[in-house]
Amino acid sequence: MLHQGAGPDGETYRYVLVKEGTDEIVDQESFDRPGGENTPMNEFYGRSWTRKYGVRTFEPIVPAKYDRVPSNLHPQDQIPTLHIIGNQDDIDTLHKNYLQDIDTHVNVTYISADQVLSFSDAKFKLGGRASRLQTKASYNLNLAKHTKLEGFRKLKIRAMADDPSYIREKLAMDMLQAAGVPASQSSYIRLFINRQAIGLFLLEEKYDDSWLQAEFNGGRTPYDNGMLYRGEGAKKDGRRADLSYHGDDSQYYAGASYAIKEERDGVNSTDAGFKDLVSFIQFLDTELRKDPKTVSLEEWNEHIDMDSFFTSMAFEFLHSFCNGYLQSTNNWYMYENDSTSTPPHMVWMSWDLDSVLGSGYVKYKETITGDYVNFPGMQLRPFTKLAVTAPALRERFGVIIQMINSGIYDPKISFPVIDSLVDLIEEDVAWDKSLPRIRSGINLIPYLGAPNFVGNLFNHNATDDSMSLPLSFELVRAVDYFLRVNRPHSVDFREAVEGPTHHSSLTEKDETVFYSTGNVHASMPSPYFLSEMDGRRAVG
Repeated sequence: MLHQGAGPDGETYRYVLVKEGTDEIVDQESFDRPGGENTPMNEFYGRSWTRKYGVRTFEPIVPAKYDRVPSNLHPQDQIPTLHIIGNQDDIDTLHKNYLQDIDTHVNVTYISADQVLSFSDAKFKLGGRASRLQTKASYNLNLAKHTKLEGFRKLKIRAMADDPSYIREKLAMDMLQAAGVPASQSSYIRLFINRQAIGLFLLEEKYDDSWLQAEFNGGRTPYDNGMLYRGEGAKKDGRRADLSYHGDDSQYYAGASYAIKEERDGVNSTDAGFKDLVSFIQFLDTELRKDPKTVSLEEWNEHIDMDSFFTSMAFEFLHSFCNGYLQSTNNWYMYENDSTSTPPHMVWMSWDLDSVLGSGYVKYKETITGDYVNFPGMQLRPFTKLAVTAPALRERFGVIIQMINSGIYDPKISFPVIDSLVDLIEEDVAWDKSLPRIRSGINLIPYLGAPNFVGNLFNHNATDDSMSLPLSFELVRAVDYFLRVNRPHSVDFREAVEGPTHHSSLTEKDETVFYSTGNVHASMPSPYFLSEMDGRRAVG
């Protein structure tokens, strides 16, 4: 995995691959490396750089409110390598039974430019629900208890399988970070499993008790976390995680598409676990029945960090996110960051930002008009319905949309970041596309052409009965999306960013960002004052 030696002093050199046990060269790098480096780094075969200097990211538009642990998990100027080593039969079982919830124990080595970290007895499994239907799988990695990688124990390894630009999810997560709200962060990695190259992935933090400790308490122990709730779309019977009030019976919400992902100490029953969520939903329902002019932002901030909610909804609108709260009542979290207050105080957090920025199967042009009030779901979902009808909430919501639009989304700021990411990953995207996928079959259609037809058909337990089509779903674009993800080489990397993509399910950056930003400015010119945002630019 990692070889060590001494290079020629003051002379250029290159790495070669030789046939095992011989001096026969079977491959060599196409470029020379400079000799005489003062600070040796862990170099990767076939890459002309180890650190990419001048990588741009977004400057924070507001200070972060919470106490995140200092961490080097996500270097932005390099692409570390992650090695997974485990029993090959167990690894094969994971991929063969891709619709079953199976895990195996592995050893892990993380290699960055300047460090090598090793971990034993980690738990490794396939990740996600719909992502299990991709031939390039995503994974979950849980390090052993009391073991952390740069402050984090549970990690997601995201395949970006349906995005030929490889940057949409990364951009969306970096934007959340710049907006100052609690959210998982991410970085690119190269993944190997038992020395087999798998490809380019995103390494992300998973929301769990150790993440809550890292995000809200600086990683310090002890930390008594509160309840962590997740919205997971809709059940087949129509019950969805939209925060609609259906009485005080916790069993209804437990049977709907709400989930408790972490519990505070002392909670040992469904009724107790859902009590605070039900109380929040009841308060929301009461507020919806009031005269909107009497709704108070100050009172709402006693229940939830409203900026965290407004920021997430602003991004769902600007990203045209088709798999979040607005369009699908999916992929949202509420965390009880202060359970001792009355009422308990919540924070809103977004999740799984893959169907964003013009990649998906929705009527995209209808979502970039700049009119957030009429964005799909905005006047339908209870929480956002209140946010756009109550003047005090709507004013703050509008301010945040314009702050994000001008301070992050504006092409003068976002385009240099996009171009910088493209330059960072271009060589690794070509490498990723050259690799065979981990399993056979057709993307998004289970069973057909895939391994273990009978076992996956009758024993699958990794996908539940939650389902939710976005409000702006369009069949024609869905067909285009299906054809596109099953012909991954049909869209060139640069075309996926700059265009033309030749796919209605994939827009280029000009249409994704430029038109969206301009339309928002045209739709919301006043009374939102943005002088504090003037002159903001990307950090380089």
